[in-house]
Amino acid sequence: MIANYMHNRQEIFIRRIRRLIQQENFQKLKNVLKKIPPEEIASNLSSFTDEEKYGIFSLLPSGIAGTVLDETDPGSGKYLIKNIEDSQLAKIISRLPDDEAVDILNELDDERSQTILSLVKETENIEKLMTYPPESAGGIMSTDFIVADEANTVRQVLTKIRKFKWKDPELFYVIYITDKDGHLQGIVALPGLLKAKPTELIGKIYKKDPIKVRTYVDQEEVAHIVSLYNLISVPVVDDDEKLVGVIYVEDVIDVINEEATEDIYKMAGANDNELLENSVIRTSRLRLPWLTATLLGSLISAMIITFFKPTLEKIIALAAFMPIIAAMGGNVGVQSSSIVIRGLATGSISFSNLWRVLIKELKVGMTIGLICGVLIGIIVGIWKSDVKLINLGLAVGIAMCSAMTVAATMGALVPILFHKISIDPAIATGPFVTTFNDITGYTIYFLVVNILMRV
Repeated sequence: MIANYMHNRQEIFIRRIRRLIQQENFQKLKNVLKKIPPEEIASNLSSFTDEEKYGIFSLLPSGIAGTVLDETDPGSGKYLIKNIEDSQLAKIISRLPDDEAVDILNELDDERSQTILSLVKETENIEKLMTYPPESAGGIMSTDFIVADEANTVRQVLTKIRKFKWKDPELFYVIYITDKDGHLQGIVALPGLLKAKPTELIGKIYKKDPIKVRTYVDQEEVAHIVSLYNLISVPVVDDDEKLVGVIYVEDVIDVINEEATEDIYKMAGANDNELLENSVIRTSRLRLPWLTATLLGSLISAMIITFFKPTLEKIIALAAFMPIIAAMGGNVGVQSSSIVIRGLATGSISFSNLWRVLIKELKVGMTIGLICGVLIGIIVGIWKSDVKLINLGLAVGIAMCSAMTVAATMGALVPILFHKISIDPAIATGPFVTTFNDITGYTIYFLVVNILMRV
């Protein structure tokens, strides 16, 4: 129901905006856009042509335009950033939080980035954030947070909160306590602050030794920490334990989406930039290495089939079950590898529990393989009821059980091995497991047939 509602709302939005553009009724379009949440505008921009995107964007006030630019899809964002005048882009950046401003500036070349910065009044925090790698804790942290001294009273901190003009409520939920030199001492949540006496010192109510990360920690590790401890924000400190920023949960959600999307494309042997590229040659070049690896694996499978050609010539029915063996093994292998890759990404799977994972996947493969093998064996036995070929059902069943067991084990083992040698398992596992399962599946199938049927 919710999905249908959102889809219908999106269709209505697109038709309405496009009609106003075609009518060149820009004043009404401007008024309509003011009433629509900027996040909704951002999510729908990809449905318009480049000219329409620019026309819509040019009618937005700087504050709303900044949110739209930060929230929209990468393709639309890059196009708009490329075509916006420097003065307009500088005005938009000056209205954004520092971390979001940095995200936009990182899309520009160094020369244009410096030109934009020269047009922005306050750039100290922006320039500081730009020194950190984009995918590190320092690169995604915000410099907007509430900090208090441990010598402050509750009344003083509440007064400080009232003076802040930020609209985002999550900025107020946690107050970070530092000493006079800026070293992080602890945190106090807003509910605890409200319950305390106005004259009580912060030093007596704050929580010491909070969960924190250093500036150089990878964003995936930050996401894991936030998820593990159910945090709504995590402070970022430098090597001297000085508080330099805070990462909020909304930024972590963006990281999770970004990393998940990247891994999905990698598992397909592709790249998310493909969607933004018009060049057929570039798109082909991105996919070709992994497809080439699959092609080589398929050639090995063909050689195996050729080797067992005499067996096929004697029992033509064997060919009918080859795709089934390969497909079932491939599916089980992909399922196992996907689970392990996900576990490696979230930290739930490591070398400390490696054997437990492998043994479990081995048992799962054997169980599923046994059930499927018995089922296909019975079906084949009934189908080929000729006494001479009755062993075919048994052979197909055993081959499928064996192939699926091996596939499940390899699907779990390969990503872990790639991870161990610092090769991204998301990008390398898919082609390797698929081709390996084909090779082992056919080999097991023909060997079992030769043994049982004495071909």
